[in-house]
Amino acid sequence: ILHNVYADGHMKPMVIAAVYADKHRIDDYGVAKTLDYKRRGKSAKNYQLFLTHELIDFVTDKLQIEGFTRCHVAGFSMGALSAFDTAWKYDNIFYSAACFSGSFWWRNLDLNKGYQDDSNRIVHQLVKQSLLKPRVKFWFQTGDHDEERDRNENMIIDSIDDTTDLIRLLLDKGYRMHLDIYY
Repeated sequence: ILHNVYADGHMKPMVIAAVYADKHRIDDYGVAKTLDYKRRGKSAKNYQLFLTHELIDFVTDKLQIEGFTRCHVAGFSMGALSAFDTAWKYDNIFYSAACFSGSFWWRNLDLNKGYQDDSNRIVHQLVKQSLLKPRVKFWFQTGDHDEERDRNENMIIDSIDDTTDLIRLLLDKGYRMHLDIYY
């Protein structure tokens, strides 16, 4: 696909470094400063440091590139949650985050213990509480068949609700649909 896009002149060549997700991904991914209600995400900060301080330097050195015009981070499911959090915190490095079927349900309280969408989704709280608006763009994708859960019984699966609620918070921060946010 990229070969055809390059040949058509629609995009400049890019380097893609795909990180293998192993059995430790439940702790490697997450929101770096906040564990979820099951204490998952213990290594998320280390994973972010790996991406920002090791992987980019390794790729730059290995391919003998002086520097990238833009760096992007992307992920699927838990990797999308991690990509969002990483771009949010490292907007000096990443131009954008692509979040495919993001696990934006990541929460600090079990559903059976008084959970509420407005106060218990971790990444949503991160955005709400941030005083700054990072200089980063976001690309979200969520499919109708990502899951079947519907916490609030509004006939919309949770992954869509969680993503669109996050987009609303970003719009409240001053991001613009179709300029800064694509869904």
